Amino acid sequence: MQNTVERKNKSKLYKILKIALSFMLVAFVVVGLYVIILSSTLKLNDEMLDSLTTPVSIYDKENTLVNFGVDSPYVSVDELNQHTIDAFISIEDEKFYAHKGINIGRMAKALVNNISSGSIVEGASTISQQLIKNTHLDNEKTYSRKIREILLTLKLEQKYSKDEIMEMYLNAIYFGSGCYGLESASIFYFGKNAKDLTINESAILAGIIKSPSYLSPINYPSECLERKNLVLKQMLVNEKITKEQYETSIAEGIELNLTNPKHEITYSEYITSAISEASEILQISKNSIASNNYKIYTYLDNNAQNLLSKNIETSDSSVMHNGILIDNETGGINAFCSNLQFGGISVKRTPASTLKPILVYAPAIEIGNIYFDTIIQDEPTNFGDYSPHNINNKYYGDITASSALALSLNIPAVKILEQIGIDQAKEFASNLGIPFDENDNGLALALGGMTKGISILELCNAYSPFVNNGSYKEATFIRKITDQDGKILYMHNPTSKKVMKDSTAYLIGEMMRKTVTEGTCKALKGLDFEVRAKSGTNGTADESLNTDMLCVAQTTKHTSCIWYYAKDNEKENLIKTSLGNDISPTLKIKSLFEEYYTSAPKDFVKPNSVVELKLDRLSYEKGVFEIATANTPERYTITSIFDITNKPKAISTNFSKVQSTKLTAIKGDSSVKLKFDVINYQNYKLIRKQYKNNRLINTSTLLEIKEKDDFIEYIDEDIESNSKYVYMLEIEQKSGLKENSNQVTVFFNAPPRENKNIDSYRWYF
Repeated sequence: MQNTVERKNKSKLYKILKIALSFMLVAFVVVGLYVIILSSTLKLNDEMLDSLTTPVSIYDKENTLVNFGVDSPYVSVDELNQHTIDAFISIEDEKFYAHKGINIGRMAKALVNNISSGSIVEGASTISQQLIKNTHLDNEKTYSRKIREILLTLKLEQKYSKDEIMEMYLNAIYFGSGCYGLESASIFYFGKNAKDLTINESAILAGIIKSPSYLSPINYPSECLERKNLVLKQMLVNEKITKEQYETSIAEGIELNLTNPKHEITYSEYITSAISEASEILQISKNSIASNNYKIYTYLDNNAQNLLSKNIETSDSSVMHNGILIDNETGGINAFCSNLQFGGISVKRTPASTLKPILVYAPAIEIGNIYFDTIIQDEPTNFGDYSPHNINNKYYGDITASSALALSLNIPAVKILEQIGIDQAKEFASNLGIPFDENDNGLALALGGMTKGISILELCNAYSPFVNNGSYKEATFIRKITDQDGKILYMHNPTSKKVMKDSTAYLIGEMMRKTVTEGTCKALKGLDFEVRAKSGTNGTADESLNTDMLCVAQTTKHTSCIWYYAKDNEKENLIKTSLGNDISPTLKIKSLFEEYYTSAPKDFVKPNSVVELKLDRLSYEKGVFEIATANTPERYTITSIFDITNKPKAISTNFSKVQSTKLTAIKGDSSVKLKFDVINYQNYKLIRKQYKNNRLINTSTLLEIKEKDDFIEYIDEDIESNSKYVYMLEIEQKSGLKENSNQVTVFFNAPPRENKNIDSYRWYF
């Protein structure tokens, strides 16, 4: 019986293996046919390989060619020192001169790793393959692309010698900083021709090409140093340098001789960012953009770029900065500067209080949680284990939501976030392009406390709805891209998506205008056009030092942000507040706007979805929103703005009738003491009528009271005997409503008192 079962199991296993082998055979046949067909159709493009000396063509918004960077002069491999070639071979492809274009061992290892991971995570590309990728292929990571790469590499190796391939490779690769090819990189970084590179300099350049942005010797010297030392170690292992040369080069570290003139410093980060964006749009390498002679047309405004570059500078060169100017209508980036050269556009920092309009106030307004002038109690508050505090521990008590944002108070922001809920706030901000880390789940988010932070571009994009009627619009460097013959490969079509009501956008915008008129951005006051802004500061335990200082400001035409920060937040790089105006992003933006605008931008227009209402101040001060009536005196109204679908509906009754008061009288021997309350929005006349023999002989006004909130005692000493006195109050509101109080009557039969004092009365508070 057992043998029968075993035979059946073996039979099933045999069938499964047979089917699997059949599928594998079919797969091999299909792949083989695909490779054969593809091989016959794939052509090596010699023009791409021959055009490696062509620099990238970048145009500004007026279609003028921007003269940027070092030209890309072609360098012959025969001119180079052997140690320069050995540096690249040692770190990139140590078997370059041995294989036929493909390193089978490395590919097999990479294939196993890719299959186990379920995606292509390793390429194991040789130098020949890298040349093909940089000149012939896009960035797509698929197996079909890998097959095309291999076939073209084999064709390359058949047609060209190893030295020719090495020469084309060294003239094609991108070294960051806008440098294509070894010669331009050598001139840029070291101020010398490639033929004069030392072992150490060769190792630096060979190390950069793995990741030009994040191995930059300018921006990331420690990472660059680590990579350089790895290159030197591989050269030593491959016996390309001696032990002595290795130790000497290790000791040299990173020594640069940057030669780019002021023009390049002004434009370099804009151009580099535009090239990176073009690479993403076309899904090709940065090298391929140059080798294909593509032309990139940008939104660059030369005047704006020069003004931003000038205004953003500080006397402390250790302070890092990013600055940007974006056209609100097109989303085009007119100017971008950074002294973290090459990569500044993507640097992520915690945005401090500039996150408050996005994460706290806008969602609260959108869902109707608060009004523009909702009163919030600003006082020291503990939120469980979280105990935030205002700057300088200053608290304002009852304060409006708009003033709380204008003054950038922390307690009200945390209270609002707690009310609307962190998840709902994050969902709202995510629609504005704000990326959150999985650990961003605390109330500290209200103050900009993020795990990884955001970039200057993400921040400005998130502010775009406030000037675009609630629509989100991503900023871009590029208008269009064409090939060398003028054929359009890409055209920017400004698009937007509705992320909030236009009423919310306007109300938040007006809060930020209040920030300029009476809040933390008062440095922008004095311009002859409307500006909205929000500032932010990340401080330290030492109040004289900050890690970040930034400001986002908007006119109807542009959005600008200037962001100063301490590189790597290292202590020696912290920003000193003592630098004052030299490091004030709000003042820097004001200067930029003053110089840039030759005519004032138009003012912001209130949409029909926003209404302006007069509220009853008496009710409002009690925390109740009630609409004032025609009877409400002007001084007892406040004006506020509301979303038309979320506005107060209750009508105040405070001034619909006169507020009466009770008049009382205490008779003395020869005087009358009168008592009554007054309120400050009504006027009072104390009237006395004198009767003798039941005949009215005199009516007089003893006292007039205006605009007082008090308890009054008045002593009437002008008394005659044998008289009847009738007292009452005439009460009048500012609206014109009138009413008399109760009457009190006093009889006197005693002789009159001497030394009368008609004007005598006392106030009791």
